[in-house]
Amino acid sequence: MSQKKRIQNVLKIFVVLLTSGLLYAMFFQATGMGIPCIFHILTGFKCPGCGLTHMCVALLHLDIAAAWESNPVILCMLPPGFVLALYTISVYITKGKWPDSRWYNCLIILMIAALLIFGVVRNFPSK
Repeated sequence: MSQKKRIQNVLKIFVVLLTSGLLYAMFFQATGMGIPCIFHILTGFKCPGCGLTHMCVALLHLDIAAAWESNPVILCMLPPGFVLALYTISVYITKGKWPDSRWYNCLIILMIAALLIFGVVRNFPSK
């Protein structure tokens, strides 16, 4: 696949994700109905992603405090996640493959570990 075709693929995915996200945010704002968390429904515990919709809507309103209350770990992961996404896209466009470097893999593992730890800790009763 040519570099031009890979750029077109990335742009198509970006437009679909951006459009879907904005439509979902508008729907949530209008109805208050979000995507239910299956993990929470089945177990009664909050998953590491619970609060993500509220966090995103708060960020759209530039309300950092409310975003922090909704999901502080994912909020903290947005900057490194953004850098990781840009790096992944640039490697895909230029080389046509998934990045394979030690720092890249370590950062992904650290982010997953942080989410898992947060998922456990957030379900302990607060004093």
